[in-house]
Amino acid sequence: MYILLEVYVLSILESKYIMNCSRCQEEKTQDEMSVRSRSKKTYKKYCKKCAALMTKEYIKRNPRDTKKDYQVLKSKLQENTDYTIRYWCSSWKQRKGDRFAGRKEIPLDTLVYMVKDAMVKFPYLSCCQNKPLWQTPSVDRIDSSKPYSVDNIIVIPLWLNSAKLDMSLDKIHELMKDYIHSF
Repeated sequence: MYILLEVYVLSILESKYIMNCSRCQEEKTQDEMSVRSRSKKTYKKYCKKCAALMTKEYIKRNPRDTKKDYQVLKSKLQENTDYTIRYWCSSWKQRKGDRFAGRKEIPLDTLVYMVKDAMVKFPYLSCCQNKPLWQTPSVDRIDSSKPYSVDNIIVIPLWLNSAKLDMSLDKIHELMKDYIHSF
């Protein structure tokens, strides 16, 4: 009885570790299968060898020098150019989530103009990726209870937006005046 139970348990355990590759139709162990998610311990439907072949075929069908493309993009993003500003603005508009829903309604050209205007007011602002976080621009809603719209946004430095929290712009002006007059 004990031996039969052991054989039954072993057969169940072995069946979990043997999978069929949907491409080469061979039985493979889980170690030979391509991993989908390590944290969830799930596997793709094809083995590692087939995954490597599929990747090579894809690269042959879609030739491009990805390293060169990345270097060109990186060099463009290291300079504070119109391209960098447009890239930052478009990535700001594309953020997902309920609280960001109104962002798509704001025209890209208007947002680019607002960022350039903020860069005149705050010369240290930069949309480059290699700059410190406090030097990056941030789009703030003037009235936090209203959604994102052209009339309700202002571009300010990230550090100022973080410090502002829910204060109005008038309150910030008062605090800045009090701070300046204290010297």
